[in-house]
Amino acid sequence: MSVRGKVTDQTRIGLPEASILIKGTTLGPLTCQEGNYQINVPDVEKAVLVVGFIGFEQTEVAVNGRSTVDVQLAQSAIGLDERVVIVLGITRKSKSLGYAVQSIDVNSMTEIRDANHTNMLAGTAAGVNMISAGGSTASTREEFRGNNSLTGNNQPLYVVEGMII
Repeated sequence: MSVRGKVTDQTRIGLPEASILIKGTTLGPLTCQEGNYQINVPDVEKAVLVVGFIGFEQTEVAVNGRSTVDVQLAQSAIGLDERVVIVLGITRKSKSLGYAVQSIDVNSMTEIRDANHTNMLAGTAAGVNMISAGGSTASTREEFRGNNSLTGNNQPLYVVEGMII
């Protein structure tokens, strides 16, 4: 049976890209831009949905035979600056990782004005090189950790809402 609903914060604003899982599984959809979701549940009487979003407490909600399950998430007491997203929403404390972590200050990004938004990343983190073809509207090539990949291509892969750009 299909279960649908909306995931919101405490002010009833929809949370985009919140994860919805059936408890005990690792498969499930993400919410759309408005916070709406739809998931197929094998047993609506016994199923429990696990709903999570970065910066909010993970919540478990019993379906109890309903076809519409709206979920309101509470903000987490742990600050976002204390955690690092390592893979598709999985977070870890930065101190528990076995490798170096760098962050970029968003305020400094708004102070640097450039017609090409990728040029604003230049000089913000070690090992990140922005190579511009010249001019404010020229294309920019990003390199991470120098030119030392096996294939010669060390440009990042950007995925926005499931679409590779």
